Amino acid sequence: MKSDQDSAREDLAFMRALAETPAQPNATMGLALFSAGLIYGFQTLVQWAAWEGYVSLPGPLYLAFIIGCSLAFFVVLGIIIWRNRKSPTRSVSARAYESAFEGAGVANLTIVAFFVLVTLRQGDAGIWYYYTPTIFALQGGAWFVGFRLRKRMWLGLISAGWITSAIALAFTTHTPTYVLIIGASLLLLLALPGWVMMRLAKQESA
Repeated sequence: MKSDQDSAREDLAFMRALAETPAQPNATMGLALFSAGLIYGFQTLVQWAAWEGYVSLPGPLYLAFIIGCSLAFFVVLGIIIWRNRKSPTRSVSARAYESAFEGAGVANLTIVAFFVLVTLRQGDAGIWYYYTPTIFALQGGAWFVGFRLRKRMWLGLISAGWITSAIALAFTTHTPTYVLIIGASLLLLLALPGWVMMRLAKQESA
């Protein structure tokens, strides 16, 4: 069995690696964020346009559009995972950075399950107005971890953007502006940072 001193040394080595090892930009993660932000941002903006009356989508077509966007993202995500199944081992800080977003994703799935069960049990779909601010707050936390690990100001600004958007949603529930804020946030705070990460990764590898 490992002694307490051995465990302490391993913990110190881990913390030192987090502090000293620079996390290189991850093109794969950037592509996943870019794809999610672009697809779901576009979907949300179409929903906003339909709410405002700028476009008309009959019920079946609207449902097909929503499902199609999710299927498109899962196809893209599947391709990304398959192409990077044998990617090289990442540094400790890079893995910690990426794990923050993976943890936010796991929490997202848990929250979705909770909201679905409550909706089915109580028949009140209005609680979904609380879902998006919660996810935005989780995103803000994940980007803040990235900011603390990589010490890049733009990561801190993205974190602040998510948190600000989450708070702004509280003032716009049951209005078209609520949907517009979601769409703009997905494009500016998810798709755009994903594109930046891909560009930075390309520059690092050049």
